[in-house]
Amino acid sequence: MRAKLIYSDVLYTASNECLSEVKVNYDKYNKHYIIVPDKYTLICEKMLLNALNVDCSFKAEVLSLNRLCSKVLDIKEVLDKQSGIVLIQKILFENNDKFKVFKNMYKKVGFAEKLYSTIMQIKSSNVTIDDLSLCGSDEAILNAKLEDLKIVYSVYENSVANGLYDGIYKLDQLVKLINNKQFFKNCAFYFAFFDFFTQKEYQIIDSLIGSGVFVCMATSYATGKPNEHIYTNTEYTNLNAI
Repeated sequence: MRAKLIYSDVLYTASNECLSEVKVNYDKYNKHYIIVPDKYTLICEKMLLNALNVDCSFKAEVLSLNRLCSKVLDIKEVLDKQSGIVLIQKILFENNDKFKVFKNMYKKVGFAEKLYSTIMQIKSSNVTIDDLSLCGSDEAILNAKLEDLKIVYSVYENSVANGLYDGIYKLDQLVKLINNKQFFKNCAFYFAFFDFFTQKEYQIIDSLIGSGVFVCMATSYATGKPNEHIYTNTEYTNLNAI
């Protein structure tokens, strides 16, 4: 079996069981990559060592997807978050006369950071400029915001296309590397502690499974118990469909 989906009404429980799979499969594969959100890397490293009952391991490694990209991709200069925010600030300033809603917003503290996060989420969801052009609203103010967002997004994408590689570009390159089917040969991947997955992350998981790599995924599954308002079954449904 090349893929295994572990679910529970508590995400921590499912993730802990997912880590236990590393021990089960330890001698079957040359390398084990445990992929978690950035904020969980430290606690997951401790949980992994406890599960393996060792002090250290060279065969198993806990990484965020961003760290994995940095480890396996030969991309020297990448636009980090702070540099991305500065770029958005620059775009807002240089295109100020074109905006209706975003006019003079380059002066507002924190706006460029929020807009950068919005653009990263849009890109992670595989939404293009053309997709945004298909969106619309009956409210004039929302349409005006959308038009301003399209200007910023378009200029940002042109900047990235001209050599300023961002985190989403790294994920796209990771998918290409996975599709090579040789780089991660005889490796195993484990995805744990994700409250939700972006479309890019689903694409990476799908590519891994398609390349023949063993993939174990942990997710929550509401069963009608008291915590059903905390977790939805969206991630379970989407992962199960891959």
